[in-house]
Amino acid sequence: MILSTLRDVFGRSEGTCKEVLHPHQDSCILTTIELAINFFYESFKLYTMLHLMFQPIQGKFAIKSLIIDILRSTIFLSVNGLGLTSFICVLHKIFGAIYNCNIVFIPCFIAASLAYPIESRPRQRLLTPYMVSNVVETITSVFISRNYLPSIPYLDVLLFMLASGKICGRLSTPVSHRGFNDTIFSLLTNPMDILRRNFFPFYRILSFYLHKFLPNSNILKIPILLTGGCVWGLLIGLSYNIVTLIISKVSKLLSGSKEERRSKRFNFHIPILLAAYIGLFQICKHILRNVTPLSDTISGLLAGSAISIYRFPSLSLYLFIKELLSLSKTLMHSGYLPRIPYFNYVLYVISTTLQLYCVVYESQVVKPAYMHFILKVSSYVVPNLQNYSRI
Repeated sequence: MILSTLRDVFGRSEGTCKEVLHPHQDSCILTTIELAINFFYESFKLYTMLHLMFQPIQGKFAIKSLIIDILRSTIFLSVNGLGLTSFICVLHKIFGAIYNCNIVFIPCFIAASLAYPIESRPRQRLLTPYMVSNVVETITSVFISRNYLPSIPYLDVLLFMLASGKICGRLSTPVSHRGFNDTIFSLLTNPMDILRRNFFPFYRILSFYLHKFLPNSNILKIPILLTGGCVWGLLIGLSYNIVTLIISKVSKLLSGSKEERRSKRFNFHIPILLAAYIGLFQICKHILRNVTPLSDTISGLLAGSAISIYRFPSLSLYLFIKELLSLSKTLMHSGYLPRIPYFNYVLYVISTTLQLYCVVYESQVVKPAYMHFILKVSSYVVPNLQNYSRI
């Protein structure tokens, strides 16, 4: 069985790079130039919107760093896409034939290896868990569709609970640097800490009146904390909805597309989810604070069950993978696991290669949002590869 599979992967395929990749154009060089312009244009549009949205959230906004970040990310994605397409032609010229492994595996491996060092370090730390979670989700879907694995109900809820518990537990320890996920969870679970660090005078006034008027009884404080947590969650959720609606409208106007696209609708799923999460966290933390030093971890774990209200399987898997990778690196530095050089680099390259293989050969199980992103950036490249893979 293994040998027959390897024969399919490394076997010779009928056709040339023109038939596989660019049937509309005879010249490989002209195709590469055409694709380079398309990749750069689509990548620039995508990352301009992305960095404009995330720089203010990260607490920094400088024109020079914004332009540098946009250009680095644009070149990164362009090299990824252009490397894949150009190396199909290069390998065809070298070997004089198209082999099945030359269509996706080898070109994508080389392209991802060249592209990853271009991105900035903070973006690299986000890219690796993102691609690993994508490929785990896709491969799991393939195995479940072929009955190799059973479908486990509420697995995404359990993964989110574990990730939430670990992140909330880490927030209770003093660290010099917090990542993007830590900042978001700190904003959700401990708004008073955000006020203390950024708006100290307002924090002093608010804390004075809270301590003055809050009842001394622990039991009476529970409904107040629950109400305050729910209101805070609703405010953050509503703010998120408003911002995403504005960004959706702006991106639609900037794209200049005349085709009818369904506008993003305003809904209360995320505000209700955040209200339940923060309310649960505040109650659990208040009850457990004098019982165990792990009150933040246990509170985050229990509050994570709120995601069953409105489930985000991709987000749950991403957070779990990111925390798992963080734990692995900690164990490596502590000597409990053997150190793997360029750990994030290797993981990114392997997961990107496998993910693109699934995009071409198993597109029916790739999540629609990622498939839409790939098709938009790659123009006609991936559709051609998909059509060729079905012959």
